[in-house]
Amino acid sequence: MRWGISTGSPSLPLAINARSETAPALARFARLLSSPLGRGVLAADGYYEWEEKSKQPYFVRRSDGEPMLLALLVERGGGGRRRGGAFSPPFGGAKDEGSGGGGGGGSETEDQQRQQQPRFAILTRSPPKALRWLHERSPCVLPSEDLANEWLLGSGSDAAASAKGPAAAAAAAAREASELLSRSGAAVEASFGVGRESPASPPLLSWHPVTKEVGKTSYQRGDASEDARSGGIASLFGKAAKRKEQGELAAARERGSPSPRPRPSRSGEKRKQEGGFASASNHKRRQLQLQPSKRAKHATTTTPGKGQRSLDFFLSPKKEDEEKT
Repeated sequence: MRWGISTGSPSLPLAINARSETAPALARFARLLSSPLGRGVLAADGYYEWEEKSKQPYFVRRSDGEPMLLALLVERGGGGRRRGGAFSPPFGGAKDEGSGGGGGGGSETEDQQRQQQPRFAILTRSPPKALRWLHERSPCVLPSEDLANEWLLGSGSDAAASAKGPAAAAAAAAREASELLSRSGAAVEASFGVGRESPASPPLLSWHPVTKEVGKTSYQRGDASEDARSGGIASLFGKAAKRKEQGELAAARERGSPSPRPRPSRSGEKRKQEGGFASASNHKRRQLQLQPSKRAKHATTTTPGKGQRSLDFFLSPKKEDEEKT
């Protein structure tokens, strides 16, 4: 299956999400909601969401570690149809037994098969109150397998609506599917113990920050969903290097040899330079103490202002006097 269903207009991008609140009112989405063939379930470890201000990614998952079941709208390419009471996929599969071979598989190009692949969009809803600080929308999570089966198979259309015709039956089925998503959202909200002092079980969903590297498509490491507060793989290497350095220092002390000199940091280089300046000034001060004449001259020297001359100009012998002498 491919992510993104057609919006009906070639100028618009594929729809990867669909609002569950407004889907029954949109003809294209209502058509998919009204039939079990237009609904699907995606099983995932969890999903990522980015906090808007800090751009920090979070991983949202089920607290019990079970796969998260997300409600989908499915668009089956080529207009999937039923033959003999069973759904016949519009692409790829084996030919029906006894068919004359006309229109069978094997002659379609790869592009045509790709176009006929089923496509899906993830249904979204308003998130639980505990998650609204992270984002204003969240996927529609089906909290139990019973609700997932009911979503996939349907509980049967209303007999009264069926008597009014296919259009009324389809509208009733779409409303029924929308109500099931509302019940699922209420069940997820109730798991957080809203209005109860001590919930009987932990909330259905939990989340934690992850490394910001997950925003790169090239990042495929195993720690992509691990809690960044525990450090992940990168911190394990850092801790190992630190333990190795501490072991080398301890071994050097036991042998009585000088400890390995750590590599100076930039701040250490700066302190070294400042110390060099300080030692130079101390050396100049000592030279002035040893030579009183230089000390006296240094003491009478003043910094001239604008349009002024220093005292050394008046005290020093002129060039003409030097030539006479």
